Amino acid sequence: MENKVLVEIMVPMLDEVYNVFIPISKTVGKVTELLEKGIIELSPSTFLHNDRISLYDVRGKQIDPNLIIKDSEITNGSRLIIM
Repeated sequence: MENKVLVEIMVPMLDEVYNVFIPISKTVGKVTELLEKGIIELSPSTFLHNDRISLYDVRGKQIDPNLIIKDSEITNGSRLIIM
């Protein structure tokens, strides 16, 4: 899958970790929206929609939502945090 990367998404408010393929041609902001929708579907009662949801690297640095995934530091095996 040349147009996607496999990443690990940690969701601290649910104490869950998901392995997800994300498209490299989308922005970080769009991928964050898609991830949020998927997490809400998997656990609707515990993960609430929030306009401030962002993606962070494992060091806790927020990833610029305007970056395209392929232009970011996100690669196969990246560990990301959504909160």
